[in-house]
Amino acid sequence: MVVENNMSAADSKPHVPGVSWAQRTDFLYVNILVEDCDEKAAKISLTEDKLIFSGKNLEAEYQIEMEFFKQIDISASRYTVRPRQVEFRLFKHEAGQPFWERLLKQKEKAHFLRVDFNLWRDEDDSEDDEPSYDLDEMMKKIGDEKEGMNATDDDEEEEDSDDADIPDLEENKADVV
Repeated sequence: MVVENNMSAADSKPHVPGVSWAQRTDFLYVNILVEDCDEKAAKISLTEDKLIFSGKNLEAEYQIEMEFFKQIDISASRYTVRPRQVEFRLFKHEAGQPFWERLLKQKEKAHFLRVDFNLWRDEDDSEDDEPSYDLDEMMKKIGDEKEGMNATDDDEEEEDSDDADIPDLEENKADVV
């Protein structure tokens, strides 16, 4: 039995992955949306003005090259290959400057690029709006609240409407036949 490979040259061409992004005053979130990307096969090249990614999963090969609107600081920037995507935190070369008007140098809309509204903050939003997950700080706040609740005088007991005596239920005196 002879099995022929009917794949044309166009079928073997790498796919362009989806990309989502958001920004803060000092850095950008860029996510390349490739599920189950083989971390060992992922090739990432990051320069001050460009990101080149190639990788594969069990289904296909992916490749993308993005030229940034402005320069980034590659020494501070980081990335992580996760099960659903490759996450980048790219620090802006000019921190504290106004938000970038777009991610890419090209002005035309890129079909693969979309805004990640879960991470997006407007330029005038406070940076304090970001959630803080400092467990030690959270536990300290909980402890302070409990101390405040126990600070009442033990001699003075406040009457609470829930503390009133509840009358007993009357027994049904009718005989059941």
